[in-house]
Amino acid sequence: MRYDELLYSDIAVWDIAASEQIAYFTEHNDEIMSIAFSTCGKYIASIDDILLEWEIATGSVQRVAPNFDEPFYADNGQLYAIRDVTRPDGYAIDVWNVESNERVLEVCSGVGGYWFSYDLAKAYTDLLAAGVIDNENNKMADEIPTYKVVREHHFFFNRIPPVWIDDHTLVCDRWDGIVLLGVDNRSVNEHQFFNDYIVDFVVKPSGEIMVLHCHNDRRTKVWRLRTHERPIAEIPVPDDLFDRNCGPQFSPKGDLIACGSESGDVYLWNIDDPENPSVLKGHKDDVFSVTFSPDGQRLFSFDHGQKVCVWDLEACQEINESTLRFPYFFSLCGDFIASRSDTEIRILDAHTFTTLQTMPLPKPNCDGVAIAFTHCGQYLAGALWYQTEQDIVLIWEIETGKQVAGLSGQSDIVASLAFSPNGKLLSGSCIDGTIVLWDVS
Repeated sequence: MRYDELLYSDIAVWDIAASEQIAYFTEHNDEIMSIAFSTCGKYIASIDDILLEWEIATGSVQRVAPNFDEPFYADNGQLYAIRDVTRPDGYAIDVWNVESNERVLEVCSGVGGYWFSYDLAKAYTDLLAAGVIDNENNKMADEIPTYKVVREHHFFFNRIPPVWIDDHTLVCDRWDGIVLLGVDNRSVNEHQFFNDYIVDFVVKPSGEIMVLHCHNDRRTKVWRLRTHERPIAEIPVPDDLFDRNCGPQFSPKGDLIACGSESGDVYLWNIDDPENPSVLKGHKDDVFSVTFSPDGQRLFSFDHGQKVCVWDLEACQEINESTLRFPYFFSLCGDFIASRSDTEIRILDAHTFTTLQTMPLPKPNCDGVAIAFTHCGQYLAGALWYQTEQDIVLIWEIETGKQVAGLSGQSDIVASLAFSPNGKLLSGSCIDGTIVLWDVS
């Protein structure tokens, strides 16, 4: 059997030296997420929703165990499995002895992320099984050795740009939660973690933070809407949005959520009626980007055919078809839109789409751009990406179109920019997960 003929729920075993298939297992009912070989090479452990252990020679199932995430064999041949759990301060990895169904070890996830903690858990399990470590100083009340990994806040690039709450605090996305960074002391003021993937958040005019996160159990999928302190609603996800985690966008006031689909339909939810979205029809290609105007009255949707539709949200009707080039960026006052061509950045009237000003790029044909306006709309910052050299961060005066500053110090490509409300600080989110702050006062 060829590899491309395999079902996701089946397992084929090959003898590499002989270049032949020696076993084929079909007992799983769902997509197999992980496989592990025993150290002696006689057994395989695999898991979908259920962990199964097989004897390769006979093809017989030796053990069935539910509710685990990752199987592995210790050096002594014993079968263990990971069970992910959520703690108040983040993720933890529990290690269980599958045969005895006993929890033997815990590693609190931190620096290096999940897979570093996973590898650490496997290494500690080998030492524990061999009797090398006892670790009396790190035991919980129930005598389970616990290893705490220092938490490092690593911010994922180009997903949800950091947002300023005030002149001293940034809200940042951390995949599974949100973090409030105090810029004065460069420290974490507050954080909240979820056991789901964060798809968007918004800081409402009141200062309240609203989060949309995704829960997917492989068969059904919902977006869970909540504030920092309380759940609000669950939004059933339509079938043609099932595989989309990064598309939904909040309106500035947090009262609406929009998302484009592969079919070209644009879904619009009012959070007071989450089970009955409006469907906006005007695209024929995959709509991969939606953006609300700062006043929340219009929605811009962009498809792979380069078509941009502008929607009146009160009437739920298309009111214009724009020639904007993706990506495009609104000023916070709502008066301007910035869009890039191959040779310049154009400042457009946000209502008529006429060109008001142009800023020549220092070099043509940049590979990408991130743009931010100051709150007063007087200045524009742009991070320009060039394939063969380090990216450039520049600031222009909008009225004259003149470059007034150039910035440096970023560790990698800057994927998003944001000015503090007073315009004195500029934050840059880099693709290596770091956040840079520039004093531009």
